[in-house]
Amino acid sequence: MKTKTAKTLSCSSQSQLYSENQAGDKAFTVGDLYQALYSYKACLDIAHYNIHQHMSVKTQADFVVSLSKIASVVLELGCLKDADFINAICMNMTNQLHMDHPCPATKRNYAIALQKCAYVKLISQDITQAKALHQRAVRIFEDLHACDNSSDAILDLAMAYMCLAKVHLYQQKKTAALSILKQGSDVLHQHLTHKQNISFKSIKIEAFSCDINALIALLEEDRVAAAQAYLKALSFYKRIAQEQPNPDALQNLAMIWNNVGALAFRMDKIELSLKAHKMSLAIRKKLSIHSRTPETQRDVCVSHYRIAQVYIALKSGKNAAFYFEKALQSARMYQAKTFNEKDAEMLLHTIMQAKANIKKERA
Repeated sequence: MKTKTAKTLSCSSQSQLYSENQAGDKAFTVGDLYQALYSYKACLDIAHYNIHQHMSVKTQADFVVSLSKIASVVLELGCLKDADFINAICMNMTNQLHMDHPCPATKRNYAIALQKCAYVKLISQDITQAKALHQRAVRIFEDLHACDNSSDAILDLAMAYMCLAKVHLYQQKKTAALSILKQGSDVLHQHLTHKQNISFKSIKIEAFSCDINALIALLEEDRVAAAQAYLKALSFYKRIAQEQPNPDALQNLAMIWNNVGALAFRMDKIELSLKAHKMSLAIRKKLSIHSRTPETQRDVCVSHYRIAQVYIALKSGKNAAFYFEKALQSARMYQAKTFNEKDAEMLLHTIMQAKANIKKERA
């Protein structure tokens, strides 16, 4: 009788955990950060209760996931030190969990926790620590890939290489970044060469492979190869967004359009640049309606700004002024929502200066 009651309580608590988690994810997606924090805190309480009822890998993992999501909200609220502290707890807990229950799943969770810590360190300008954490994550994903050649393991490793390469680029270490990106490209290429059936995950790998190859080409100053890679990536990201039109897929598609627009502008393909940036803007505006986070508002601002720059190249001062004004409005909305005041002020200053230059030219 006691066992049956325990099972009933367990099912009930798991159902509550799932419900609160869904509510938190939904609130986070639309930018209702305090509601998301409330729901994730409820998840944490339920997970903590479950641990006391029955200590297992599952109950401990649930607790860490809830804590990690709280860290994401706290980071979005601009509390870097708090987010760093919570992520450090998650990292230590996942490491201990893996040591107590060594298996690929717990090992992967530890690597992901390392990456999350590294991301906050990078934002906090602690580049040395961010690099060390990403290097540890790469080594773990390399170990996992050696035993698992699945699509998920491939994507994990390639993404880890990409994250580490970005830290090197941040340090202006172009050669090191290029070498790491090529490792990621080789891993993806080997997988795609031996893959017989084209699955949805394979399409994601193809898209990411093109994305990495474009960045490699840009670092090698081969704009033509970069353009070809971005256009190929665009076809894959379009397909992904059609089959799974979730915010992540749409955000990736908008970013690729943005990259195509930026590269086309550098290659003096001004009309193509305008089309690409307007496509990116349309997607970002759609995302900003459903997801009112500071990040989505910033993306809309950047797209407006880049369209204005294209109109300057087209010697259309009136259109440029219009989009600079739109960018300014978006930047102010971003400033009102974000806790990253330095970034918001820098963005506003850049737009206002560009807008002032337009006024001088038109005068």
